[in-house]
Amino acid sequence: RTCRITQMNAMAERLTGWTLDEARGRPLAEVFHIIDAQTRLPAPSPADLVMQHGKIVRLANHTALIARDGQEYQIADSGAPIRDAQKAIVGVVLVFRDVTEQYQVRRALAESEERFRTIIEWTPGPIAVHVRGIVVYANAAALKLFGAKTSDQLVGKPILDRVHPDFRHVVIQRTTTMAQTGAEAPVMEERLLHLDGSVLYVEVQGNQIIYNGEQAVQVAMHDTSARV
Repeated sequence: RTCRITQMNAMAERLTGWTLDEARGRPLAEVFHIIDAQTRLPAPSPADLVMQHGKIVRLANHTALIARDGQEYQIADSGAPIRDAQKAIVGVVLVFRDVTEQYQVRRALAESEERFRTIIEWTPGPIAVHVRGIVVYANAAALKLFGAKTSDQLVGKPILDRVHPDFRHVVIQRTTTMAQTGAEAPVMEERLLHLDGSVLYVEVQGNQIIYNGEQAVQVAMHDTSARV
């Protein structure tokens, strides 16, 4: 059956562009026009899902509400059944809020991180990223430097595993200083460890970045073993 509007609060009026007097009695889909912001296809009606399943439902990510004037809002939404004394579903209450600003921030961050990965992957020098001491990214040049055939040999492992024991205290101190001051760690020569256990002489520079929404350290390396 068709769900029709019976009540709206002021926020619903503002986001949809319909007043209660204008919307009352109209089909929900006419007033609450939602689409998938990525595919631009109509999104499933939360009211229909509630009526079908008889339980609280939430909208998927990337749901956009198209207001009466064409204005588009990213929304977070949930629907819950309204039941009568016999527990039969007689209606649905929709609760939704404008999350456009948060959505745009997340999308910009994701796009910047995608650009970061693309640029860094094609950078000829070895680069690794670690979060709280765990490697979360290593480009092709870093895999080659350490003798890794796949990223799994580095990613998910402690960064200190690849640092010579004589230099681990230096790495810890530099990382702590960066976290406290936000300043980049200047270039210095360190000794790192190849996966086969041999020693690598490498110039290293570190700086703080945001990676997947978390504070991280990007480490750029230059192999100087040939000088030794």
